[in-house]
Amino acid sequence: MRGIDKLCWIILCLGIALLSSCCGKMNLVGFSKRTLNPLQFGLNEACTGVDCYYILQRTHKEASRLGVGVSYAGIKEIVLEIPSDAESLPLTQYTDFAGVLLKVKNTQKNIHLFSFTSKSTPVEVEGKEIDNRDFSRNTVMRFGRKMLIVEDKTPWVEKRIGYEQGVTRRDILLVNRGKSKNGPVKSYCTPISHPTCYYCDVDDDIKTIKNICFEQFRWNGIAEKYINLYKQVINQ
Repeated sequence: MRGIDKLCWIILCLGIALLSSCCGKMNLVGFSKRTLNPLQFGLNEACTGVDCYYILQRTHKEASRLGVGVSYAGIKEIVLEIPSDAESLPLTQYTDFAGVLLKVKNTQKNIHLFSFTSKSTPVEVEGKEIDNRDFSRNTVMRFGRKMLIVEDKTPWVEKRIGYEQGVTRRDILLVNRGKSKNGPVKSYCTPISHPTCYYCDVDDDIKTIKNICFEQFRWNGIAEKYINLYKQVINQ
């Protein structure tokens, strides 16, 4: 092969490699075009409920890292056991459980199986603002749309049997231009209430969770309840 032919061949190979790389990146754009599935991470080879949990964890963490959705298409049932070192599985903008039945055994006391995460910032808020649902005088909360998380540092119950901590009161308020769409369950204007507040900005992106069915078991394995969420769309 002559020198010029070799040069052309090298340029052609580099062009194909770059084109393949660009196409691979373009496939990640848009949740409707790109999702990850637990079957891709070896769900069919899982031997125990704990194995299944770790496979779902890898699936959801990788989807979160890549900025893509998750689909459970092709899976009818998953039997899960939550291990002692478990973390909540992060949900991305789009999750289609495709009708899968999740049978969950959870002996942990302070963990949610799935969660949305967002950066929160401390903010000074008075109890009367929370009770009146009016934040129009607050220099931070009066602008835009925000989620306000309120936690009372005075516990409702000091100690609980079997727990290391008591019961802490929490409320979540959706605030739009200084006005809250909802209010707290009980008043924060009391001598013993010490509300600590955080907020996060709320965007207009649609978060979608659909086609999921839970079966929760008591310790003896008897089905306790079903929670069905069909075609539920969460709008923030």
